[in-house]
Amino acid sequence: MNIPCAIIQDLLPLYTEDLLSDESKGVVEEHLHQCTLCQTELQALKSATPLPEDRSTVPLQKIQQRIQAGKMKTGLLYAAIAMLFALLLMLWLTAPRYLEYSPSQLRFVEADGKVMAVLGEEVTGYELSQGPGGEYTLTLWNSFWDQRVLHRQAGEVLLNPHGEKVEAVYYSSASGFPDRLIYGQPLTGEEGRITLPRLALNYYLLLAVGLLLVLGAMALVRRRSPGLRRLALVPLAYILSHVLVLGGSSSTYAILRDLSGILMVMIPVYGILWMINQRFFSPKISEGKNN
Repeated sequence: MNIPCAIIQDLLPLYTEDLLSDESKGVVEEHLHQCTLCQTELQALKSATPLPEDRSTVPLQKIQQRIQAGKMKTGLLYAAIAMLFALLLMLWLTAPRYLEYSPSQLRFVEADGKVMAVLGEEVTGYELSQGPGGEYTLTLWNSFWDQRVLHRQAGEVLLNPHGEKVEAVYYSSASGFPDRLIYGQPLTGEEGRITLPRLALNYYLLLAVGLLLVLGAMALVRRRSPGLRRLALVPLAYILSHVLVLGGSSSTYAILRDLSGILMVMIPVYGILWMINQRFFSPKISEGKNN
């Protein structure tokens, strides 16, 4: 059978790999017995150095690392959201519910120059502040957590443990209404006075807004500076935490509690904002550098 060398040479790679059928293999071998040119081509194929097999696992490891990092970020995001909801729930459960004055929940007992306020079962917390001239202001409250979980009762409070003179005791319901004189006589001859909420948190909020505007403007000017963007997330986290804890109000009768709540809520809020920044902004920054 007279077969052109070009056809046989096309079959030689398959012949060396033993991939031909028995019939095709026989045809190639019959031709090789008669053709020195194809014999030379076959020897060249057999003596050729095979290409090294790429067994590097670096690309696979990089893919696995990216998948693992993605899972970790997703887990951290869920953890931050869960922490945020848990803190907000705890703040709601422990939020003070200020009580209106009721003689059944508050009475005074005098003994040996000491004045003691005996509180009712409904009262779980109080704030007592002393003013000039022997004037005192008393506020009572309870909370869902104290009543239903801890079953706490405030009990009694001694107004003058060192024997100070108690001229008048006013009751503030922390509602913006005038305080009520519940013990003694007013020093000024008038009962009209109001305990106003504190506005310090309003100043902190304005400071956070100012910092956010300054850092945001700097981040826009220096687009390739991720550090400025991450730094701007701090005042943004404070603003969002303030809204979550106090809503649109900036006045408070419990400044330490509310400020502590805002700072605690800031932790998961900042974490959520940081992960959003990493997800939607960091890839764009890296692409810009590569280009």
